[in-house]
Amino acid sequence: MRCPRTGLGIFASSLLALVMALSGCSADRQIERARYLASHDHPEEAIRILHRQLPKINDTKQLCEGYVVLGDALVNLGRVPDAFTAYEKAMLAEPRALAPQQKTAELLVATGSGEKA
Repeated sequence: MRCPRTGLGIFASSLLALVMALSGCSADRQIERARYLASHDHPEEAIRILHRQLPKINDTKQLCEGYVVLGDALVNLGRVPDAFTAYEKAMLAEPRALAPQQKTAELLVATGSGEKA
């Protein structure tokens, strides 16, 4: 009688692992979709997607990437202070990531605050 339970336990564990893996893939797809929209003159839609998706992300690398894309979309709309905040959140998620640091430095130079970069 233990054999069916063990089989069910393995099935449930496998199903849970599959659901967790697919949810991570979903976040990647949504971030890539937002990146595409932000770079193709639809930054508002990218921001909407990211505002829905970012609170669901637990992986720090994905979270960093999402905030970088959010910052890029905000820059496209001219919302520079909000973009700085997004890049800062990206750096908090992944302190060693270069992309948010580079984006922040570029934005500082572009806004005439190059000495802070």
